[in-house]
Parts: sequence; structure tokens; C-alpha cells
Amino acid sequence: MGRWVSTNEKRFFLKWFIKTHRLKRVDSRYLLDYLIKNSHILDHVQFTEKNMKSEKMIVISSTQSDEPGFEYYNNHRKTTDVSRAVSDLMEHPTDKVYLLVHFYGKMLNHRYLNLIENPALENTRRYKKYEEYAKDATKILSHSLDENKLQRLRKQIDQALDRKDKKLFNKLVEELKQYEQTEQNA
Repeated sequence: MGRWVSTNEKRFFLKWFIKTHRLKRVDSRYLLDYLIKNSHILDHVQFTEKNMKSEKMIVISSTQSDEPGFEYYNNHRKTTDVSRAVSDLMEHPTDKVYLLVHFYGKMLNHRYLNLIENPALENTRRYKKYEEYAKDATKILSHSLDENKLQRLRKQIDQALDRKDKKLFNKLVEELKQYEQTEQNA
């Protein structure tokens, strides 16, 4: 599935959401407060951007959204009665519940994006990490190759000295100087 999201992260977001956004349905705040206070239920809440009408799903919107203020789905049955949703959560506290929150700017909100299970977002994060790892691996490999080349040149210079091959010695020393200069400029 997606990455694990702690209950504290969910609680922190919901508190922030209640504090910074006005809800279309005032009574839906009661449900959010209930989730915040009951970690054992909040633990089974999963934020999503998909309509999961065949599952248990809560949809809550701020006044800035064009979406309905509150909807609760339970196995294709829909209700707009908040008390019925809270009652169902009380009766079945271990059931997985999907939560879809609508508010202006949510796709730019890092708090929200860290909560939702979004394969495209996860793939982008994974790709960025892979790029970082690839850059690091390339740097390490490049450094190792450079060190290997320097050692090889120095060994060849020593061998040229042992054989008293002045022409090869001068050529290798010049090559070593050029290589070290390009390293310093890089």
C-alpha cells in the first residue's frame, strides 16, 4: 500500500484543519473532534483522494470547496447524517475508514500530502531518492576511479624510474600534472 502514517500525524493535521478552515457542515466538526480524541479509531483512518464508496468513507469539505459538506459511505450506502457516522464508528472502532477532505490548496499543502496514499506522489518521491542515491554512487565511483588512476600513474612513474626510461618518465609526469590540474579545476 502506501507509507505508514502515525496517529499523531493524522491528529496534528485534523487539529490544523479545524483551526484554519471553516467547515461547510458545522456538525462535521463533532466527528473530527471525536476522531482526534480517539486514537484507537484514528489509527484505522486512512486519508485518500479516491472515492471509496464501496468501503467506509467520510467526505468533509471546507466552505471554500465546491464539494458536499459531509457524506458518509458504508458499503455503497450514503448518508449525510453526522451522528449516524459517529455511531457507526463507535460500534465498529477497528474497521478501516477512508477520509477524503476537500479544501482550497490541498494539493499544495505538505501536511495533507504527507497523509494521503497517492501512488504518483510516492513514485515521484521514490524517483527523487533514487536520483540522489545515483548521484552519490556516481560521486563515490568517480572518486574511486580517480584514486585508482592516480595510483596507477604513480606506479608507472616508479617503474619508469627503476628502468631509467627518462622519456616515459617525463611523459607520465606530464600526464600526472595535467590530471591533477583538471582535478583541481573540477
